[in-house]
Amino acid sequence: ITNSYIEMSSDLLWEVLRKHTAYTVKNQGTTFSKEPNNLTNRHTYRSSGLTNRKTVGIVPNKDGKGVVVSIKKSKGRNKPARLQSSTTIDSNGRRALSKVKRVLRSGIYRMDLEQDAIRRTSAILRSQSGKNVSKKRKSRRKQVKSA
Repeated sequence: ITNSYIEMSSDLLWEVLRKHTAYTVKNQGTTFSKEPNNLTNRHTYRSSGLTNRKTVGIVPNKDGKGVVVSIKKSKGRNKPARLQSSTTIDSNGRRALSKVKRVLRSGIYRMDLEQDAIRRTSAILRSQSGKNVSKKRKSRRKQVKSA
């Protein structure tokens, strides 16, 4: 008997996992998902990181600056260690967004996820900047000293 890898279609896999997965979170009539490589965190077939052959995941870098873009390759599904490819982007702002676009466009890689990836990257970079912390405004009135 040889070891054969049975490959399941992504549609069939979605039908199996659609209602029964540990990543599903239901809140106020909306269904969300906590699965890896899901850019929008919605529980839909289009954005599912488990069922699609090509997925994109963007997470914050561990050191607190930049993002890590992980791409799931379509070939070699029977070798899980080689399935993910990660790229660290340490630059800020528009340069990071252009690098994410370049990574996704390099191999014509799921163009429908490009806008979601840009939104996710900009939200992560915005949370890392810390510049927009509102300060308490000082009053211009003269303080009256009480006796």
